[in-house]
Amino acid sequence: MRSEEHTPESGKQGTTMELHGTFEIDSVLAVFRETGSYDPDILDGRLTDLLDRADAVTRKGTLFLVLGSMATVTLVGSPLGFPLVLAGFCLRQTGARHVSAVRRAFDLYTRPQEHSIEPRNPKSKGETK
Repeated sequence: MRSEEHTPESGKQGTTMELHGTFEIDSVLAVFRETGSYDPDILDGRLTDLLDRADAVTRKGTLFLVLGSMATVTLVGSPLGFPLVLAGFCLRQTGARHVSAVRRAFDLYTRPQEHSIEPRNPKSKGETK
């Protein structure tokens, strides 16, 4: 039997940061704080990931709107089409709020001296003064 070592990919280190719950400003700020850096390249990568996830909700809403509109045109599909249109509209609104929250949290995080938000340093938790 051959044993294989499971090593993380070098490009995937530090990608375990996830949003738990919703795209509220506090939870998005927590994701930025977990990076522990103000490096523009790192923050840009994290911002891109979060915006992609937030925008996915908007894209799903658009898909529901299109499918619901097409189904509403037919007599048989109209009972399903109208709820799809409503769900699509709600998803688009939610997606827009998510994108707005991510952008607002990024703005807050990149100006910590104005808002007294600092990244957490995991090494300093166990230190005593």
